[in-house]
Parts: sequence; C-alpha cells; structure tokens
Amino acid sequence: MAILRYSISLGLYLRGERLDPDSVTKILGINPTKSQKKDERNFTPTGMEYRKNIGLWALLTDSPSSNISDHFDQISSNLEKISRSSV
Repeated sequence: MAILRYSISLGLYLRGERLDPDSVTKILGINPTKSQKKDERNFTPTGMEYRKNIGLWALLTDSPSSNISDHFDQISSNLEKISRSSV
C-alpha cells in the first residue's frame, strides 16, 4: 500500500494595484507572512530585473500538519487577534 505524502498551506491574500502592504499591517495590527509593494524591484533566477505590478499582503499558515483543520485554526487565531485589537 502506497503512503501518500503531501503538504497543506492555507492563506488569506489581499491584492490590488493600489494596495499598500504597510498600511494594511498598520490597520490590522498583525504582520503578514508575505508582502510586496507595487513597482518593487525583483530579479528572475537568470538576473533579469522586473517590477511587481500589484501590492500584496498575505497571511499564510506554517503548520507542518497535514490536517486542514489545523490550518484553519491557525488562520482563525490570527483573525481573532485582528478583531480583538480593533475593539
């Protein structure tokens, strides 16, 4: 019997042409696990430069669990921090 190995990641993404990730962080009161600013410089593996065409603020799970419920719990916990800090 074959054992299937897989990983799960869950994320909340906010994206937009005018989105400023620093502003989102300030409003929500939690740091993203990934962010980018529009027009941010980046390089391909071959060294070619390009610019990001949208702003991005993301909250991703980092649990090693293969149980999707654990990932939902982690995101929910972060969202609860947001709702408590805005009260």
